[in-house]
Amino acid sequence: PTPEPTPTPEPQSPTVEPTGAPGPTETVVPVLDGAALYQANCAGCHGAQGQGARARALTGIGRFFVDDPSPLADFITNGGSQMPAFGDRLNPEQVDAVVQYVVETFA
Repeated sequence: PTPEPTPTPEPQSPTVEPTGAPGPTETVVPVLDGAALYQANCAGCHGAQGQGARARALTGIGRFFVDDPSPLADFITNGGSQMPAFGDRLNPEQVDAVVQYVVETFA
């Protein structure tokens, strides 16, 4: 008698643990957390609580931009007398997130 062939097990895909790094089909979304962006880009000069440090305090400034935040967005993007421009570091959505944070937090 001829021996029966032993069935070969189906190959299984290896288990891949998530690394936190985006894969080929994932999209990296820019950070839109206004508070985090403020802390990373603004707090060094304006203070973590907007109290001022090397640059003017932001306390109370938000109320001037409630109805029209565009001048503040423009100032952050293009800079001003002593403030550097952040348009080369932050995309427009990130600038808007910082503006929203400043207007809401430092009203």
